[in-house]
Amino acid sequence: WVPYYVYNCNYDNLVLSTQTEKPQEKTTTSPPAEVPKKEEIKKNMLDIPLFGDKHRQVEILGNELRGQVFYIKSGHGGPDPGAMAKIDDKIYCEDEYAYDIALRLGRELIQHGAIVHFIVYDPDDGIRDEEYLPCDKDELHAGKREIQVNQIQRLRTRVQIINDFYASYRKKGINKQKFTSIHIDSRNESLELDTHFYYQEGSKVGQDMAVNTQAVFEKKFGELGSRKYTGTVKARDLYVVKYSQPPCLFVEVGNIQNVNDQKRILDPDNRQTLADWLYEGITK
Repeated sequence: WVPYYVYNCNYDNLVLSTQTEKPQEKTTTSPPAEVPKKEEIKKNMLDIPLFGDKHRQVEILGNELRGQVFYIKSGHGGPDPGAMAKIDDKIYCEDEYAYDIALRLGRELIQHGAIVHFIVYDPDDGIRDEEYLPCDKDELHAGKREIQVNQIQRLRTRVQIINDFYASYRKKGINKQKFTSIHIDSRNESLELDTHFYYQEGSKVGQDMAVNTQAVFEKKFGELGSRKYTGTVKARDLYVVKYSQPPCLFVEVGNIQNVNDQKRILDPDNRQTLADWLYEGITK
């Protein structure tokens, strides 16, 4: 099952669904024209417009993650595009690519029965299969809240949203909750970076998430046989990692300035591969 928030992220009026509860109806006067009729949606399929027209039909493949909650936050958004790179006279923004990977990861988690909260979301941009994702500023926080200009306010809001959800689920007896924050680094263009991972010092679950996911990446690189994987795992005192109550994995996908890392970030097939590997790591 997928709670009501997936269809209409409404943080201020949190609805915690159960299998026996019916989701609240939307208050819009008429549904979008592209929404399929109920009889056209198979029983093992969910229609989630957030993922975009091409990917909105989500097939449920299993329920092994039933009763587990995953918070996924793509970095930056709104007035803050994050790291930026100019390639062939086009500007590429971190928040767009981190968001695309986040959606792909969340979709895969939902396919296996998980409850997923996207802390930053874009009402217009679903999963996109293009290399160039235009920069925009219309991303919102969960609950349709505008993203603040001030960085500290943004971080505090995101942590508060996660912690409020976390406490609500704990009251319902749901204890298996994890948080993944996805970013793209910006370094000297000559520096090629493999995907690396951070966790909060003293968090056993957070450290396990980082170590397990790094091991998945190392194994997959070995199977590809192209080169040795050099991604690292470190404890780091980052705000969202430190103050979020669910254990957190902080992911830096690569260096947006490096031409080799750009292939990993820009290619939609590679973004899907990143999501697949992250899924395998965080669900171990």
